[in-house]
Amino acid sequence: MAPLPVEVLLGISHGLLMSLVPVVGVGAIAFAYQYVEGTELDPPVVVACALPLGFAGGIGTGLISLPAVTAGPVTVLPRLLTAALVIGLVSMYANSQASKLAQRLPRDRSQPTSRERPLAPAALEAVDGKGHVTISVVGDVRDVDGYSPLQADLRAELADQSWQLPADIPIVEMEARLEDRLKSTYDLPTVDVSVDARGTATIAAAPPSRNLAGNIPDGWRAVSVETLLPTGLSVGDEVTVTAGEETVDGVVLGTTDDVAGDQWDGATAQTPSTGGRGLATVAVPTIDASTLLESDELTLSVNPAGARDEFRAFSLLVRAGHSIRKVLLDDPTRKQLQATDEPIEVLALRAADEGGAADSNWTFSPGHLNGDAAYVLGEGPVLDSVVPGDETVGVGQ
Repeated sequence: MAPLPVEVLLGISHGLLMSLVPVVGVGAIAFAYQYVEGTELDPPVVVACALPLGFAGGIGTGLISLPAVTAGPVTVLPRLLTAALVIGLVSMYANSQASKLAQRLPRDRSQPTSRERPLAPAALEAVDGKGHVTISVVGDVRDVDGYSPLQADLRAELADQSWQLPADIPIVEMEARLEDRLKSTYDLPTVDVSVDARGTATIAAAPPSRNLAGNIPDGWRAVSVETLLPTGLSVGDEVTVTAGEETVDGVVLGTTDDVAGDQWDGATAQTPSTGGRGLATVAVPTIDASTLLESDELTLSVNPAGARDEFRAFSLLVRAGHSIRKVLLDDPTRKQLQATDEPIEVLALRAADEGGAADSNWTFSPGHLNGDAAYVLGEGPVLDSVVPGDETVGVGQ
């Protein structure tokens, strides 16, 4: 029997030689398992595979003599245990390296996608009669760094989406169109869509911002005011808030008629006001916010929406004692206005209706009568003699 140190050295050398077969076998198994299942082999599995392969190789190459092991197992036990330990350690290292290699290897080994080209021929086989291809979502919808996570229901809805797009446009154009659709449909602040050559899309998106801060324009502030609210006041109405001798224009962000209690978390109700004492959250320019905050008595009035400043000036002329009349310019009326010597001035002229907005076709101080309606200014009796019976503009119109 050789001394113990010699047996240990023989065990190390024999173990290194016997590890050649286990390294190849375990490495191949670990690589395939990591690539398919996405996880490493367990250490007991590695040892259970490596030891039989190692000792079978040792017996086949003559490193281990079966007659010697049978005749005196105690004398060769240190050598065998040392060789088994070496085989196990080397096999564990092979398992680790093979798993790392499998992780770095791309899963999709097809030809890289050129984003400037159309879809691959395999995907174009599904083109319908109109030349469109269906783009569907694959995998989970990812979150965008720096934004809050998507809501679970929105994430599931996005993952179930599919779109019909022209099959002959470049992939980069498909991605741009899908991003625009998702932003407009779901009010998403940022979306990243990636389409591969097979016609499948992966999506990363940030949740929509529906909080109060997201509705305030840059350079403005939201101020809550307690005052008498007109009936029907709702989000988006343009208002003027009067604080003493100063006035501030703003836009309503929310209203509430419930002002009871010591605490209130903001006017966020989206239903129109029922009138009476209430609270309104109004977006105003930053420079005017302190005016409202420092005033104890505030009055809120609603501005007319959609009217041009020129029409608002008509009310001031009426208040000053002038008469304004809207007339339809048929041939007789047009001839009367052209022939009269009375002090009548044509303030505005409407061109023939082309389907525009109510006041989009009006021209002020036109200098001609080539239209289908007009606003004329003059004294009441004079207008009665020239264009009797037409619509008279009153205060506030």
